[in-house]
Amino acid sequence: MTIAELKEAIEQLNFEERAQLEALLHPYSPDEWDKQMDADFSSTGRLAWLVNEVDGDIKAGKLQDMP
Repeated sequence: MTIAELKEAIEQLNFEERAQLEALLHPYSPDEWDKQMDADFSSTGRLAWLVNEVDGDIKAGKLQDMP
C-alpha cells in the first residue's frame, strides 16, 4: 500500500475511527508525556545528571545567549 492509498483510506474514516487511529499511532497523551519528562528531569530522575551539568556550565559562564 502506498502513502497516497493510506491517505485516501484515512480520509474515508469517520471521526471516531480517526480518533482510534490517532490513539494507535500516538499512544501517549501530552499529559503522560509531560509527567514522564518531569520525572526524568527531577532531582532524582534518570536525566538529573544532565540538569546538573547544564546548571554547572551556566554558573561557570560556559554558555552564551543565542544570536
